[in-house]
Amino acid sequence: ILISIFAGGDRPIICEKTQSDKCNIPIYSNGIENNGLYGFTNKPVVNVSSITISARGTIGFSCIRYEPFVPIVRLITIIPFTKYIDLVFLKIAFDTLFSFSEGSSIPQLTVPTIKQFLIPLPPIAEQKRIVTAIETIFTQIDILETNKANLQTAVKQAKSKILDLAIHGKLVPQDPADEPASVMLERLRAEKEAKIAAGEIKCRKNDSYIYKNSTDNCYYQKYTDGCEENISDEIPFDVPAGWAWCKLPEVCRKPITDGTHNSPSNSASGDFLYITAKNIKNLAICLDDATYISKEIHESIYSRCSPELNDILLTKDGTIGEVAVNNLNYPFSMLSSIALIKPSNEILSWFLAYILISDLLQNKMKKEAKGSALKRIILAQINDFLIPLPPLAEQQRIVTKIEELFAQLDFIMTALVD
Repeated sequence: ILISIFAGGDRPIICEKTQSDKCNIPIYSNGIENNGLYGFTNKPVVNVSSITISARGTIGFSCIRYEPFVPIVRLITIIPFTKYIDLVFLKIAFDTLFSFSEGSSIPQLTVPTIKQFLIPLPPIAEQKRIVTAIETIFTQIDILETNKANLQTAVKQAKSKILDLAIHGKLVPQDPADEPASVMLERLRAEKEAKIAAGEIKCRKNDSYIYKNSTDNCYYQKYTDGCEENISDEIPFDVPAGWAWCKLPEVCRKPITDGTHNSPSNSASGDFLYITAKNIKNLAICLDDATYISKEIHESIYSRCSPELNDILLTKDGTIGEVAVNNLNYPFSMLSSIALIKPSNEILSWFLAYILISDLLQNKMKKEAKGSALKRIILAQINDFLIPLPPLAEQQRIVTKIEELFAQLDFIMTALVD
């Protein structure tokens, strides 16, 4: 087997060594003129096709070089006699060797080190057949990866379209027998006024509600001081009969708030769970890297921000627009990077969650986010969210249909990827 290996700055000397099944690679070294070790020569030292392997820093990466070049000290160059050794096969052999050496503490490769490597070497014709087979497999893998990425994109687009149809009232049919959303909103408004009168909640300066005037067919926002304004130009699109437009606080049983603005001392263990924006992903609370706080700190935070079962959590700092419906039936505390939304009893939490992840509000959040390094939205912006509201019975039909379609898309994705 004719082969030569040398480090950057060495002159290759080609010699012959023969063995039937495996071979130790012969190593030869000699100095060259013009200090080529440091790149001061203007003539390429290697003029034939060869393989170079990174020898320092990140070790073991290899490539085939077809053009003349001057090797550097950080590379080891291998020049096989291509009559007997296929370049691509040899590269695959070295890549395989170094893949088994991951995690090695060797700070660098040297020519004497590589000399010890044993390489299984079939006849040249079989080398070429192996290379062809491997390249075919790699091509198929590349196609699968591309298809997987395309499929993920298609599934994401399909889910966005489903949500878009849902909030436009086009996903499920309307039922004229359903109580109109406007009647429900009037009832919620009366309940809120009763709580304000009883001192259970405070009247906010900017509290308002939206109604549609049957005379001019325009939308108006009316404030607690009696003032009102025409907001028809702010309404994104028409909704079906029985639906209504409202601001997010109108369908909340308590004012929207957020977690603590003073990041407390937290650790991997403690009395109460403490979550931040990183724990809200894909409509769920992820506790993989959750931290905990003391009882004293928790009670201080929880007195102002008390997440309960089926409340909605919305990330508003850093990662904006991630949503979860709280399924933890025990107290926990949050950082201010999460907004706490408490839907009224006549609003389905999951319906509201699907509105929040729809393009309608996701685009609004991204557009209105402030900050350079750390993007954020504030509670005042969240309180200003306009949402389309169907009757309660239709909310349930919409949620059921979304879950059914999302499950089918997830099944297809899992089946094709696996």
